[in-house]
Amino acid sequence: MHYINLLLTSTLTYLSLCLCHCSRYPLVTSDSERHRYKADFTSEYSEYLRLHDGLSQRMKMFGALSDKLKQAAQHSTEYEVSPSCCTVAAL
Repeated sequence: MHYINLLLTSTLTYLSLCLCHCSRYPLVTSDSERHRYKADFTSEYSEYLRLHDGLSQRMKMFGALSDKLKQAAQHSTEYEVSPSCCTVAAL
């Protein structure tokens, strides 16, 4: 259950960032806006890459857990997920 909550929290955080982005960057209508957007993009691109890498790692982790769960017999020791086997590093 802890991992489901973690996934939901990550998804909600992502959606709130998307909404923030859409309100912050309306349609470009002038060269000055284009230059401002380019400057913002350049200044925040490394943070985007860091967050994207963290999300990719978590997606791989959940994929591996899903595969492992599909292979385990229900109610077996392997079927129960231990929090110690899947630690998630902070972003």
